[in-house]
Amino acid sequence: MKKILCILLVFILTLSLMISSSNLVKADNLNNSINKKSKNYRFEKDWTGSGVLATKAFFFDVSNNWTIEGSYINLVFTESELLENKNSTLTVLINDTPIGSIRLGDKKEYKRTVKIPISKDKIKEGFNEIKIKTYKRISEKPCIDDVNTGNWIVIHKESYVHIDFKDIEDSIALKDFPFPYMKESDELPVNSIMVVPDNSSSSEITTAMMICANFGSKRKYENINTKVYKFSDAAEKSSTNIVFVGQEKKCPKEIINLLSSEELQNIKNSAVIKEVQSPYNKEKKILIVVSKDESKLIKAGELLSSKDLMKQINGNSIIVDKDLNVKDPSKTEVENISFSRLGYNNVLLPGAFRQESNFTVTIPKNRLVNKAANIVLKTRYSKNLDFDRSLLTVYVNDTPIASKKLSANSADNDTFQVSIPEDVRNSSYYDIKVAFDLQLKDVFCSFREEDNPWAYISSESYVHLPYKEGRDFIFENYPNPFVAEGKFNDFTMILPDKFSSEQLTWAGSIAAHIGHDVDLNGGSFKVLAASEALKNPPKGNLLVLGTPKNNEVVEKFNKNMYVKFNKDFTAFQSNEKVNLLPSYASQIATIQLIQSPFNSNSKVMLITSVNEKDLGLAQRYLKDLNLIRSLKGNSVIIDRMGNLKNLTYGEKEDNAINKFSLSRITNISAGTKSLIIFLVVVMLFTVTAAIMYIKKYKKQ
Repeated sequence: MKKILCILLVFILTLSLMISSSNLVKADNLNNSINKKSKNYRFEKDWTGSGVLATKAFFFDVSNNWTIEGSYINLVFTESELLENKNSTLTVLINDTPIGSIRLGDKKEYKRTVKIPISKDKIKEGFNEIKIKTYKRISEKPCIDDVNTGNWIVIHKESYVHIDFKDIEDSIALKDFPFPYMKESDELPVNSIMVVPDNSSSSEITTAMMICANFGSKRKYENINTKVYKFSDAAEKSSTNIVFVGQEKKCPKEIINLLSSEELQNIKNSAVIKEVQSPYNKEKKILIVVSKDESKLIKAGELLSSKDLMKQINGNSIIVDKDLNVKDPSKTEVENISFSRLGYNNVLLPGAFRQESNFTVTIPKNRLVNKAANIVLKTRYSKNLDFDRSLLTVYVNDTPIASKKLSANSADNDTFQVSIPEDVRNSSYYDIKVAFDLQLKDVFCSFREEDNPWAYISSESYVHLPYKEGRDFIFENYPNPFVAEGKFNDFTMILPDKFSSEQLTWAGSIAAHIGHDVDLNGGSFKVLAASEALKNPPKGNLLVLGTPKNNEVVEKFNKNMYVKFNKDFTAFQSNEKVNLLPSYASQIATIQLIQSPFNSNSKVMLITSVNEKDLGLAQRYLKDLNLIRSLKGNSVIIDRMGNLKNLTYGEKEDNAINKFSLSRITNISAGTKSLIIFLVVVMLFTVTAAIMYIKKYKKQ
């Protein structure tokens, strides 16, 4: 009986361990599933590869805060129906290492999809290059395939590189900021909420908006949807990371208790920045920015915005006192911007026929590039070319701007200087495409790799961009003039005196979008309540958010607006450009760009509506990278159905009309001008003769 009991006991213990082990495995798998994230890097546009050999390069960036779990490239392409499957191939390389090849020609599908795995040891931190190389044949004849229009493949913009990853464990070190409050994720870059006291001062809101703009500067090509709450509205604080900004006397007890006695002593005359476990959730972090001195609070916000200084902080806290210099050094602006300065290395383009590479230059939106602007390319290329047919062509934003024949005499060291024409000169960015047409000499071509020609673009190539400041104050140039040369440009946001968490969130998202153009923490930026602005009117550039009821500045600026409120401020009025029905005019929002009534040399963006809820219509357009492109001119009306009406008022329109009239005169042909002069002379001669005849007749 004892033996049976022992066996039974062993069986029960073994079964319990197995169940426990199984549950642990399930829990671990569930935890891994929850912690695993993914990101897709999509191609920007379709690419067409013509001829036998063609290469497409694509870059993607991997964060140093990731542990790579797996990845693949998802190719979406359409190939010519004429391709022969026994000869045509497509090969994918990452950082010049082949990772997979497929045969073309065996499936004639529109937008065929193929996944090619990428070994995680082939991916590096920072920039990675994907190359897609194609070899396509539609016949057995050596050179005919390259001139045959039926020999093509299209890599569609739906293609992407997929990365599975986990965020590394946060080390509770300020050098990792803005991680984990903002993460490199697909859907929600901001992984936190911003919290300020209920009765916040202007300095507290200014610091919070600085941090929002800092988030935007870190993710320049993505929408940043920040959440800024008053403490009493911060219901999410138990489920996410927190950035708390406040004066010591307004700081909740559970937060102030996280500071050491030394830090508590320092906040009297300095600011403290500290990262610790959140008191509301031990799995989350809280960043505390606190001081008794309001000016030091703003200084702490400037330190958090410094890319270089934050990397130097190894601990989890720092004291920001009066002696600490938190300003980033000003950049030395140069007119010649080399490709290496833009982050590009030397580029080798091997292979016959069309080979191309792209380089992107972002232009600060306050700059007006003048007509002396040009691109200087320093190149080399092989000497086994047919130089009567080989070309170098330069495109800017897909517009061809110049071509030249390649020369055997210059092959070892060729320089090509190209003027940037007016029609593309003042774009906010240049997508420069350098395309070589490398034609071979021999009629009977050899496509062996060692016989291929090549071209080389030196990173010493540069873009020459002489400029002056003074772009038009229109939506196409936003956020000019609020940002100039990578810094805030004497910029003030004016919010209602009694702001809500919703209004703070709107302002934070707008600040984050403006932050896309901010590179340095210098310049001047502040937030004021409406009553403060009216008491001491700021002389710089303004962004005013609110309704006539909650923001007195809106009411004061009404007479300067293009689309004005009626005398009761219950609706907008019709004018010479737009006719508004009374019921409709009370249910719209407007964004208007006007001269500042406080200073004739400064500008104002006014975001207003009759009903506060309609302000949300406007702020959507000022935080979204896609929606903001639809804003044109200097005034816009947005209704509750999402309809948009762009309007242009003032000198810009008048100048356009005058310029058109003048151009009509100056563009008259030389022959027409001669005819007009001849007719004027004949008319004057006729009038003179008539007058002389009348005088003579009177004398008689």
